[in-house]
Amino acid sequence: MLRILLLLFLLLGSVQNIQAEPINFQEFGFDLPKGWDGEEKMGFSSGDRNEYMLILGKKDAEGERYLATISIYLLPNKPGKDAKTSAKLLAANQGDATEPVQEGVFWVFTGDPRDNVLKGIAQTKVAATKDNLLIIISKDHTENEAPKILESMKPLTERSQSIFK
Repeated sequence: MLRILLLLFLLLGSVQNIQAEPINFQEFGFDLPKGWDGEEKMGFSSGDRNEYMLILGKKDAEGERYLATISIYLLPNKPGKDAKTSAKLLAANQGDATEPVQEGVFWVFTGDPRDNVLKGIAQTKVAATKDNLLIIISKDHTENEAPKILESMKPLTERSQSIFK
């Protein structure tokens, strides 16, 4: 009987770790599992306030290095650019990139973005409207939580919602 109670206690503890908490940022909302956080920046490249960047990440127990990241960029789109063209350009600048393929509103490929935060292969998704470009770069080499987080993605503003129409 004691063994059964211990087993139930351990199972309840593991269920709590799996549960995610809904968190809203300026443009998007997500269900983030324990250990994940996010940081937003506006105008990060040219100073244009329409440049939006959200970095979601999970660090190791010491808080020193990232185990997984999701980088989201919502940018003003350049005239004449579409998602396919933008995805091909991004893929050309990554190591070992696959050919972008269309999945719903996104053009998706894998490759090595060669960033300094987390080394390795990432999945990149690109979507665009006439006015906006959405780029999502996801790296998760541990618990594979990033796909579930992206499935929970909710556009919160008219601008971010326009990408998915």
